[in-house]
Amino acid sequence: MASFLLILSLSWMSLFLQNFTGEQILQEGLYLEGEERYEEALEVWSSAFTELDIPNLAIGREYIRLTTEQKLHNHYEKASTMYVWGLSTKMVEPNREALEQELSMLKPLAEQKIFREWERLLDDNNPAIYRELRLFWQSLNPTPATRYNERMLEHWERIAYARKHFDRRSDPTYDTDDRGIEYVRYGEPDRSASGVLTLHPGEVQTECASFPGCNPEIMRNVIMDLDPSPYYEIWIYDQPNPEMEYNLILIFGDKSSGGFQRVNVIEDFIPRRAFSLNDSRYAFQSPVLGNTSPGTLFTPGMIMQWLYYKQLISTDFFFVHQFTKLETEWDVGTSPAAIRRLGKFQGPMQEERVKMTTRQNMNRAPEEISTYENMLVSIPLGVFHYRLLDENNRPVAATFLESQPRRAFLEDYASNEDILFSSDTTTAEEAFTHYELTHGLLVTGENGDVLSRNKMPAELILDFQQDLPSSSVFTVPYVDDDQKLIFFAELHNRYPDSMPHFETPFPSDLRGLGKLEHVLPEPLSTDPDQLEMADLVLGWQMRADAPEGTLFPFVVANNREIPEGEELAIHLEIYNLQQDESGFASFTLDMR
Repeated sequence: MASFLLILSLSWMSLFLQNFTGEQILQEGLYLEGEERYEEALEVWSSAFTELDIPNLAIGREYIRLTTEQKLHNHYEKASTMYVWGLSTKMVEPNREALEQELSMLKPLAEQKIFREWERLLDDNNPAIYRELRLFWQSLNPTPATRYNERMLEHWERIAYARKHFDRRSDPTYDTDDRGIEYVRYGEPDRSASGVLTLHPGEVQTECASFPGCNPEIMRNVIMDLDPSPYYEIWIYDQPNPEMEYNLILIFGDKSSGGFQRVNVIEDFIPRRAFSLNDSRYAFQSPVLGNTSPGTLFTPGMIMQWLYYKQLISTDFFFVHQFTKLETEWDVGTSPAAIRRLGKFQGPMQEERVKMTTRQNMNRAPEEISTYENMLVSIPLGVFHYRLLDENNRPVAATFLESQPRRAFLEDYASNEDILFSSDTTTAEEAFTHYELTHGLLVTGENGDVLSRNKMPAELILDFQQDLPSSSVFTVPYVDDDQKLIFFAELHNRYPDSMPHFETPFPSDLRGLGKLEHVLPEPLSTDPDQLEMADLVLGWQMRADAPEGTLFPFVVANNREIPEGEELAIHLEIYNLQQDESGFASFTLDMR
């Protein structure tokens, strides 16, 4: 009876909302959310999909926000649809506030050049802003063959997590402290460390005594007076880009000015006046020496640098490297030439060196990282185009997609071996049949609209000696000047009881994933009066049993290598041959 009443209530609600405006539907859903009637709120917002003539971005955003905040996984697919629906309108003004909020929340993920273009489009009331945002999410979608965008949902899950856990401040963008911004960009760090950078009087005095021109007693008193004892957090992401010299390191803490925030370098925890030697506040009255300073060659800031980096050397190699530099520059013994290099400028010089190194490393870091996508084993892809003309003299490309799914297969096979071989009679060949490799191609136009989808099974090749790839060929027409090709490969384990390595929003049988964006090369000429030749296709191992109509009845050598001992196979097409009076056509082809 209760279920019947709920269905009746929801049906009445849908009828009741037919005459509501977008703003009224939005507010009704927010009211229901405030009453913790989450399913009803989503039902109300979902009605906008059919009841409103103009898509409403604010409703689409609230739907995906509430769904991910409450982890209502059964609504995730609809959340993707509602969000993209909100971005499908053609009018800027009714959605301006929602667009401004959306751009603010996407800014950490986007390149500066892209974000500036979004701002320009919004300022100009240009509806192309919707297309650009759809294309942005399309580029991040790890499963382009589906309408379910796992990266989009991960983005909103991270926002919900950040708002709940990073509350030392409530700054704009996500209403979190600075950790929230970086968490939304990069997710959970691979490693982290936190604590308080403390300076002990005996340690200060001992370290100072080992340096020339440093007064241990006075330096100790000065630094204890300066010591801010800052709290710090360090997040470490293990080299997300191979071009990075160091791991991606993010530092947060109680900055010497400004409170808790993201800091660029450890020196941001040190008060600026600590790098001065002539500050009268550092002068101490000594019974023996009279009015004196903590050092003639070392400032308090330099000693603090030394001790802070020394405390952090166990955190990551980056800090080891920086401390080693200090040892090289400052641990100079008594050499007159070396001592002349020291002075109050050394502290700021070290800080600038670290800033430059950090900046260069950050410039090579990705704009964002998907934790979910990294949980799946990556399948390397290669794409190779051969330009042809079809029977109607239209340009097409025979495009090969090659994938290397071996690592994804082996890792999943090893983790599910006990399940796959639960019966003593199961053979390796039988276990192997549960795996399916799929190759696919998504073609999109200028507006990001899907022009075509193609998905086909691919042979799962596990040849470890010749390193042969799994290969599929697609015939791709030239239909749009700005068309973009999105290739993908998916490895599935269809055995019912098998388990993935991690719990993710991906289908539970998905075990490996590859994705690659490409554009077609310039097409061949379609001028009927111009002799034209297709791209040469090379290969080996002719297949006499190839089905009729097979475009290339041999193994195509996309890497331009023919195994030793194999006979060369060539596919060649010549177009627009002019016949002579005898009905023959002739041409000359030079090859080497």
